[in-house]
Amino acid sequence: MKQYYVVNKNRQNQMGGGVAILVHKSLQFQVLQLPDLKTIEAVSVSIAAEINNRNETLEVISVYIQNGQICDEEDLAKIHAAAGSSNIIICGDFNARHGHWENNCTHPNRSGRLVAELLEKENNIMLATPTDLGTRQCPSTFKCTTIDLAIMSPHLVAKSEIKRGPLLGGDHFPIHITIEAKLQRDSSRPLSWNFKEADWEIWNTCMSSEIDATNFHETDDPDQKYQIFRKALFTANKNSNIKIKRIPEKMKAEPPRIWWTEHCKKAVAESRKARNACDPKRGGVNCESNRKVWHEKENRKKKIIVKAKKDALNKHINELNPKSSLTKTWAFAKAWTRGVAAPDLYSSSKRDPSTQNFITDLKEKARILADQYDHGGGNPPDNPRLEEIIMKQVYLSEPNELNSPITERELKYGLGNLKSNAMGLDKVHNKMLKNLSDVNKKHLLHLLNHLLETAYVPEDWKKATIIPIRKPEKPAFEPESYLPVSLTSCLGKIMERIINRRIAWLLETKGLRLKTQSGFRKGRGTMDNIIRLEHYIRRGFNKLNPVNTYAIFLDISKAFDTTWIQGLLYKLSTKGITGKILLWLKNLLCNRTYNVQIGQTTSEDRELKVGVPQGSPLSPLLFSVMLDDFPVLSEPGETLLFADDIECHTHAENGREAESKLTPYLDKVSAWSKKWRFRFSAPKSCLINFTRQKRKQESPLLFIAGSRIPEAKDIKHLGVYFDSGLRWTRQTEAVLKKT
Repeated sequence: MKQYYVVNKNRQNQMGGGVAILVHKSLQFQVLQLPDLKTIEAVSVSIAAEINNRNETLEVISVYIQNGQICDEEDLAKIHAAAGSSNIIICGDFNARHGHWENNCTHPNRSGRLVAELLEKENNIMLATPTDLGTRQCPSTFKCTTIDLAIMSPHLVAKSEIKRGPLLGGDHFPIHITIEAKLQRDSSRPLSWNFKEADWEIWNTCMSSEIDATNFHETDDPDQKYQIFRKALFTANKNSNIKIKRIPEKMKAEPPRIWWTEHCKKAVAESRKARNACDPKRGGVNCESNRKVWHEKENRKKKIIVKAKKDALNKHINELNPKSSLTKTWAFAKAWTRGVAAPDLYSSSKRDPSTQNFITDLKEKARILADQYDHGGGNPPDNPRLEEIIMKQVYLSEPNELNSPITERELKYGLGNLKSNAMGLDKVHNKMLKNLSDVNKKHLLHLLNHLLETAYVPEDWKKATIIPIRKPEKPAFEPESYLPVSLTSCLGKIMERIINRRIAWLLETKGLRLKTQSGFRKGRGTMDNIIRLEHYIRRGFNKLNPVNTYAIFLDISKAFDTTWIQGLLYKLSTKGITGKILLWLKNLLCNRTYNVQIGQTTSEDRELKVGVPQGSPLSPLLFSVMLDDFPVLSEPGETLLFADDIECHTHAENGREAESKLTPYLDKVSAWSKKWRFRFSAPKSCLINFTRQKRKQESPLLFIAGSRIPEAKDIKHLGVYFDSGLRWTRQTEAVLKKT
């Protein structure tokens, strides 16, 4: 069911049975926990809805009682007690017979008596099922009984309508329950452009005409120049059939089954016709010969449907080709291996850390996640002395080649490899920029050069929209389960790519990078650090008198998100990044804002006081600049970095020697982190003693930020599992598991 989330509980001790609730993906809901039950199978969800002009929750419990004669009274009481909302719907197959809902029932069963007693005793629930609705038809006698019930809050009964649908193959009729309530629904997808009917020739002509009709090249106001260019983009969109995609007013229907064929349709029709021939209410005759024909047709129908499903699956698998449709192939592989999709960011409730309440309102969920990504609290004020040094370098009179005008070649590089379909708040899409004509590229080049000359950064470029992405296997209701993915201006990213290339060129050619930093550097990668560590460990093993390798894997808490901006600008200014480019970077990094977007609902804007911009082409380089003066362990020890993955190691015969070598170094690291406002997480850091000695060894006492670093037997470092004996056992298991 592609358009629905499935909340289910399967029977553990035998085949068949089980209960489920299917919730449309456009709805806000929370899975509720029910107590352990002996004789009742049940699942429950709470759905956000507007009832009586108030935002409420509708609690739905799906129930199945396998045997109406062994229903437990305590289980029914638990079900009722678990329904904590004032808007309750308890429905399902109760297997309950009683005269309260069946006039011809003279011998009620245990389940029926217990349900009737519960309804008489409790005043907050009421039977909504009409008398003699007839929810199950006996396949041999074709007589109907009412054993499927709907129990609701009294005020919902008055606002509900219950009807019986046609049989769909089983012996129970589907029951349609309609309630007067407005469900909280919104599109889970943000707004996007529709380029299907775009005429790019007309688009470019219109855009250049719009720009030529203004004072774009004459004005000295950078913001006015930017607004003219942006307005020309959108005017061109309007005149060339590029429109914002509309949100469908109705819920998206379930797509047709790919396995459904004319043979299936014919087999179902024949089976239904044979069944009706046995049903006296439909003019049939319930005799042995008719029932035999019906059972034959029913069995044939099942075989045809099973074969159609198998054929459709085999055809689909044979048509999968990673080269022609990589996305489709991986989507199928994930669905096949992972099974039913869990509720996502949009539909699931979120736990509010301040109140511990579960929130379904979209605006409140966005606020909770915005709080989660706010890392600016408790930071000390900026240093006036550093600010003075930075501004001195900004207004330095010496020429700097980094401040030279942007060339057409650089613009071509900036426009190259634009793949992302995501766009920032300015609604400028990469597809528009990729289709710029040569004339409009010159307009863009003029704009970017003026922005660099004036060190101006448009406000749109300093605003980030965060789309939270859930980490694998993490609970959907916990705010900590979501990683922030920032959407920023596509136009701004072109400028950032150009600036990034210039700064990287300067730092590499002047030898200003930390030599042991392999992250985000041309010709360097994770394998440099992995092989270097592995060789160092083996050298210790292969010595005439083998020694251990003590390695520390350090974790900076939220490294990118807590980078001190003023400290970063100061370090840039000391590396020859001066003048207008430094001021442009300062204006880009300071006074940034962000909001969190869920579907089309956004939180209020928050100020980003710390951290390099998420999703910016500049961020990896800027962050690594911040680590360029990271303390390095003196030889024969080594310190290796890959972005914020920091690892240091040294040879030592025992724990005491390792402690004496590493403690002074860790003190330097702690002092460095305090100076540059980074926080190390001792619990997430790790110490490993790489050794092949069989005797028990004393562990060194090593501390970072006042807390002891825990010791482990193995660790996943840069995607590879290292174990203390360097046997590669766990790494081999991980590789085999993927194959």
